[in-house]
Amino acid sequence: MQLTPDFIRKYIPKYLRKSKNLMILVTDIEGIILYVNDFYLKHFNFKSENVVGKLYTTQIFLGDNERILEAIKKCIENPQNSEKIIIRKPKKHNKTYYYSSWEFFAIVNDLKEPIGILSIGYDISDSFILDDPEIDEFYSLVNNMTAESWTFYDTDLHLRTCNQKAIEIAKNVFNVEPIKGDHAMMYVLEEHKPIMYKAYQKALTGEQVQMELSNSTGHFVITLKPIYDKSGKLLGIAHYCLDITSLKKSQEENRILSTRFQTLINQINGIVLIVDLKGKIQYVSDNIKKLSGFDKEFVINRQFSDFIYPDDLPELNQAFENLRNLNDTVVIAFRLLNADGSYNYTLGRGIVIEEDGEKYILSVILNIDELRQKDEIIEKHHKRFQQIAWLQSHEVRAPLARLLGLTDAIYTDLIEDREELKQFIHHIKQSALDLDAVIHKIVQLTDTDKKVDK
Repeated sequence: MQLTPDFIRKYIPKYLRKSKNLMILVTDIEGIILYVNDFYLKHFNFKSENVVGKLYTTQIFLGDNERILEAIKKCIENPQNSEKIIIRKPKKHNKTYYYSSWEFFAIVNDLKEPIGILSIGYDISDSFILDDPEIDEFYSLVNNMTAESWTFYDTDLHLRTCNQKAIEIAKNVFNVEPIKGDHAMMYVLEEHKPIMYKAYQKALTGEQVQMELSNSTGHFVITLKPIYDKSGKLLGIAHYCLDITSLKKSQEENRILSTRFQTLINQINGIVLIVDLKGKIQYVSDNIKKLSGFDKEFVINRQFSDFIYPDDLPELNQAFENLRNLNDTVVIAFRLLNADGSYNYTLGRGIVIEEDGEKYILSVILNIDELRQKDEIIEKHHKRFQQIAWLQSHEVRAPLARLLGLTDAIYTDLIEDREELKQFIHHIKQSALDLDAVIHKIVQLTDTDKKVDK
């Protein structure tokens, strides 16, 4: 259609052409811009040649194109009616938008045939807020939810309403403030579009969907819940989004800490236990199997006293009582049961810890059987050394003194006849035999020490 001054005068009233607060834009049926008034050009700082003759999509945010096409279609089908929507126009030098409210009218010729579209708009950027949510079943459910973002889409997946948290996410992730009528897929990252499209379709069949998605900004739990009216008719889909980035970070930090803690525990040549104040085992380190033969699952939730040698229980119970009442540190030796029915001598050190307001006893139990055996060996050695020392200082000294005395008498010629010499030799031989017997005792004690060492 050719634009002429007569056309402008006929179809666009003078008060609209000269308006200083309303923007006027006319397109043909194909969407080519035929006319804009001076206020439109001034408001957006355009020249006429930059706008006229161009497709209308050059003047809007492409995400609003579907909404505009729907409005134009309704105007053409029912020329007597108008359609009113809010659209966005990108600003030239940054990623923000102009928000404007537009009303669309069909322009018809003398034959009542639509030949173009008249659009009348005004800027609402300074005062724009999302339409007040409608009071319906959905709003009554989610109006007070602030910990997560929520959005309600109708059955065509067009935005009906959302809370402030959803608006913040849309601004941060998609650099756009949502408005009523936006399609749900506008607010899905490219990498997530296949999975989210399937999720929306599933939700539209009445199935609740929940998933966890991640992107460069963080981690989110997405829930899609079908919303029905009282008659059971599907109204649309409630879209909940919970930011769990901090939780994920904490879980990862705890996982790393737990791994390091577990590695440290496994390096300890003993068992780490956490017992509640009633004596029930809440935690046991993985090396319980290696050190006692019991499976970890068998030990958890059993009474600690089930694994203690009966004669050691009174002293151990007293130690528990001291920990419960005095919050003191207790060190105690006791015998601990093995899976084969035997007992090991152990040394336990326990302290009271507090977790989530509850008190527990943390204990490290060391196997001291080997140390005890070494102590026994040392004690046996000590006793034998005492015996050897006694033999050397008493039993060896007597026959040795006699030998020295007898040999000295012979050496100094105190012996006068042969019979007396025989008597002396007899005493020397007896003293030598006595000394040899003592030496044999010492050798036997020494051989026993060697067997013990082995």
